[in-house]
Amino acid sequence: MVPATVKGSKALRWLRRRRDALKRSRAAAWLNIKSLGHPPPKLDYWRKPPDLGLTEKYWNDPRPDLQGMLNSETIVFYEKAIGGMIRPFEPKLLKPASYELTLGPRCLVEGKEKVLTERMPHLVIPQNSIVFVSMRQVLCLPHYIVGRFDLAIDFIYRGLLLGTGPQVDPGFQGALGCPLHNISNEDIQMRLDEPFAKIDFVKTVPRTDAVTAQWKGIADAGQLEQWLKDNPASNVRLFKGGKREWREPIFGYTQGQRPTSSVHDVTRSLSRFRRAGWVGAISVLVAVTALVLSALALTDGLSSTKQELQKVRACEHSLEARLDGQAHTAGQQLQASRPAACVEP
Repeated sequence: MVPATVKGSKALRWLRRRRDALKRSRAAAWLNIKSLGHPPPKLDYWRKPPDLGLTEKYWNDPRPDLQGMLNSETIVFYEKAIGGMIRPFEPKLLKPASYELTLGPRCLVEGKEKVLTERMPHLVIPQNSIVFVSMRQVLCLPHYIVGRFDLAIDFIYRGLLLGTGPQVDPGFQGALGCPLHNISNEDIQMRLDEPFAKIDFVKTVPRTDAVTAQWKGIADAGQLEQWLKDNPASNVRLFKGGKREWREPIFGYTQGQRPTSSVHDVTRSLSRFRRAGWVGAISVLVAVTALVLSALALTDGLSSTKQELQKVRACEHSLEARLDGQAHTAGQQLQASRPAACVEP
C-alpha cells in the first residue's frame, strides 16, 4: 500500500519506483538461472559501502600548489592520498591525462531494461535511437577536483554521441551513467567492460587562507557538514551540501520514466509509411491503367458507333434519292396517260 504521507504526483512516482524495483529483482533472479555456470552480474556495485575509507585529504588538498589538469602521475597521487578516488582503480586504464571508463552492466534500451552478463555481454544500440548506459567505475571526487568525461573518439566517428553535460562536480560520490545517441543509419555494438569514455580531472583554485586554516582541524565528514551550518557567510558550497546520496545509475535519475528516442519512432513511422506508400502507389497505378484501358475501349466503341451512323445516313440518302427518282418518273407517266382536252364543235 502507498504510505499515507505520500500523495498526488509523489504517490505516482513512489508506485513507479516500487514497480521498477520489483521488475529488477525478478530480472536479477532470472539472470541467476540464465548464467549457466557464469557468475551472475553484481548489480548493487553502485551502493555506498559501510566504510569509504576516505582520509582528511578528501577536503584538505595536500598539494594546493598544483593547478590545472591532472596528468597520470598526479591522478595516481590523489587516488592514494584520499583513500580511493576511482573504484576499482586499474592502472591499465590510466592515460597520459585521463582515465578510461568502461561499460557497466545496467542499460536502458528504447525504454526496456537490459542487463549485460559475461554470457551475454553485448549491447546493440539501434540506428537513430537513444540508450542509457552505466559505467563500471565508482567515483569519490575530493572537494577540490572537477571531473569531465566525454566519449572515446572511435565511437564518435561511428556515429555515437554523448547526450549529457560532461562535468562532474567536486564532492560527487557514486556510479556514473549517461545517454548515448546513435545518429547513424547502422546499429552500433558495445561490450561489457569495454572502455568507451574518458574522464579527466581539473583542480579548482585554492580556498581562502581562513577557510583552509579552519578545515585543518576537521576530522570527518560530519564535522565538515556542521562547519557549513555554522559558517553560512563563508560562501563555501559543497556538492549536495556535503550530504552525498548514492543514487542508482540511470534508474535513480529517471524517476520511473522510460525515455525513448522520438527520432527512432519517426524513422519507424516513415518505414511503415514507405511500405504503405509502395502498396498505395501500385494500387493507384493499377487503377489508372484500368481507367486508361476503359477510356480506350470507350473511344473504340464511339468510333465504331460513328462509322455505323455514317453508314445509316448514307443508306437514308440513297433511299431518299431513289424515292425522289421513282416519284418523278411516276409523275411523268401520269401526265402522258392523261386524255386530250375535248374540243366543242
